[in-house]
Amino acid sequence: MKKLLKNIFAVCILGALVSSMAAPAGQGIDGIAAVVNDQIITQSELRQKVEDFKKEHRSEDLPANKELRKQILNGMIATKLQLQIADRNHITVFPDELNKQISDIAKRNHITVDSLRKQVEAEGLSYASYRENIKNQMIQTKLQQQVIMPKINITTEQVETVMKAEKNTPKASEAIFHVRDVTVSLPDAPTPASIVKAKTQAKNLIKKLKKKGVDFKAFAMAQSEGSQALSGGDLGWHPLAELPDIFTSHLITMAKGDIAGPIRAPNGFHIIKLEDIKSQKSDLTPEKAREMLFKREFQTQLEDWLHDLRENAYVKVEEVS
Repeated sequence: MKKLLKNIFAVCILGALVSSMAAPAGQGIDGIAAVVNDQIITQSELRQKVEDFKKEHRSEDLPANKELRKQILNGMIATKLQLQIADRNHITVFPDELNKQISDIAKRNHITVDSLRKQVEAEGLSYASYRENIKNQMIQTKLQQQVIMPKINITTEQVETVMKAEKNTPKASEAIFHVRDVTVSLPDAPTPASIVKAKTQAKNLIKKLKKKGVDFKAFAMAQSEGSQALSGGDLGWHPLAELPDIFTSHLITMAKGDIAGPIRAPNGFHIIKLEDIKSQKSDLTPEKAREMLFKREFQTQLEDWLHDLRENAYVKVEEVS
C-alpha cells in the first residue's frame, strides 16, 4: 500500500514540477530541492532558508554548507508534511492569534513589536517571512497537540515511581541537566543488518566526537538525524524525570562535558553530552511529577510521529550541493 501511495504521489507531482519549471521570460529556471507528496520545495526556497539561518547564527560555528543545506532541507520537509496535514484538517492560525503571539515574543524580550520588527530587519531578514515562520510554528504546535495529547495517559503508578526515584537518587532530585544529543535513526521496522549498520555509524561518530577540539554543537548540526539537529542537538535544561528513561542511568554518573553512547532507543541510537549541570531545590510534588512525565512522553511520541510521518510519505530529495 505504501508503494502504491508513493507511486500515486509521483504521478500527481508531475504537473507541479512542470509548472515550477516554467519561468517567465527573462528569469532563470528554479530547480527542485525536494518533492514532498504532491508539493515541491524549490532550490530558491532552500537557498533563502540557508541564508536566513546563517544570518541568525552568524556568530556560531556552523557546519559546512552542504551539511547545513541538508539539515535545513530536512527541517523544511518536516514542516511541509505537517502543514499538509494541518491544511487537510482545517487547522489554521488567525491574524489576531498571530499578532498576540508576536506581541508576547516582544514582551518576553522587553521590547515593543515595532522594535522587534526593526531587530529582525537589522539582521537582514524579511519581517513578512518572520511572521510567516511564527505562523507555521503555531500551526504545527496546534497539530501536534491534537495528534499527540490524546495518546498520553500518565498513571498514578508512574507518578509514584518518579517520586520514589527522586527520593532515592540525591543527584536526580537536586539537579537539572543541560543535554545535547546526536541521533542515528533507524527505519520503522529495522532489520538486524540495519541495526548493526546504525550502531557502527554511532560508534564511529563517538570516536570523532572524542577527538580534541571537536565542538559537539556544530557536530550535531552537521551529523544528527534527530529533530533538534539545527539547534545543535540541544535538548535544553531539564530535571532528570523529564528526560528519556534510557538517558537517566547514564546522566546520574556523568560529569559536565562527558559523552555517553551509543544508547539504543526505538527510533535509533543516541549519543548524549552532559553540557552542564546545576543544583536546584528539591520540591517535587505529585502534580509536578505528572507534568514532567507528560512532557517527556509528549516529546517521545512527537519524535516517533515525525519519524513515521516521513517514512510513510512520498519524499524525493534532489542532490544537495
